[in-house]
Formats: sequence, structure tokens, C-alpha cells
Amino acid sequence: MEINTQLIEQYIKNNNISKAEFCKQCNISSQTLRQILSNERTNMTYSIINIADILNVEINDLLLK
Repeated sequence: MEINTQLIEQYIKNNNISKAEFCKQCNISSQTLRQILSNERTNMTYSIINIADILNVEINDLLLK
């Protein structure tokens, strides 16, 4: 399972927030975000659900096929 990191990066840019602020919004650590953005670790259901909620997208839209 690979995550569409472009959606995350675009959200951060469009909302003019830091990655730290994004982490607060999603209730995830900065380490978790780094791992997600580098696709090192993608099996984090709780984090993925929170991120999809903040981005206002379906979970399937966040995942690359």
C-alpha cells in the first residue's frame, strides 16, 4: 500500500501551514509524517484515517493503486 504523498504536500502548501502544524491537526508525530512522506512505513491505519479526514478525502483517494 503506497500513499499519495502529493495530496499531503499540496494540502500543506495550499493551507500555508508547516508540517508540524499538519501533524497537530492529524494527531500524528513528525516522525510518522516523515515515514509516510518517504513511503518508509505505510501500514498505519490510524494515521491514514486521520490524514484522510483532515484532507477531506476518502481513504481510497489517499492510497495509490
